[in-house]
Amino acid sequence: MTLRRLSLCGVVLALSCATVHPYKFTNYTQNQKAMNSLGQNRVAVLPLSGPDGSRFADELSIQLGKLNRFDIVERQRITDLFEEQDLDPSRVDQTTAVQLGEMLGAHAVVMGTVNDYRSGRVSANVRLVTVETGEIAWQGGDDLNGFDARVQALAEDDADRARMARDPDFLAMWLARLLAQSIR
Repeated sequence: MTLRRLSLCGVVLALSCATVHPYKFTNYTQNQKAMNSLGQNRVAVLPLSGPDGSRFADELSIQLGKLNRFDIVERQRITDLFEEQDLDPSRVDQTTAVQLGEMLGAHAVVMGTVNDYRSGRVSANVRLVTVETGEIAWQGGDDLNGFDARVQALAEDDADRARMARDPDFLAMWLARLLAQSIR
């Protein structure tokens, strides 16, 4: 009986010390033909609908810019156009997004929805639409839980792991980074 108990304790200890593998983002799809048709890479990240959609769009613009693959349309130009046209992000469909992209001189637009934006949880679905054809070149989305050990394993230190659980802007940065890095 004692040997069995020791074996069970050893298994529990080994499992509790197991390495947690960082979260891997896989919830996206890409239309390579549409991506190749972009030619030039001027992209406008439109305000997303939903809670804090503009804040998330700002972060997504930053993360896309860090890739050095896209020339990102300045956020202020997009804001000015939305105000000038009296547009509500929640009422912008794909056809309107393409028209806005043309007005902004973009080759593609990013549009979508933020579903959740609060402490410990950020969720968004976004897509990259070509202005020339209106095709979806890429789309992806996810729901990050800042308390999930796999998500926290993305962070470099304990302070950042704790921040993921309490700061939705920090968690949104991670989701935007994962989304941007999946665009190839």
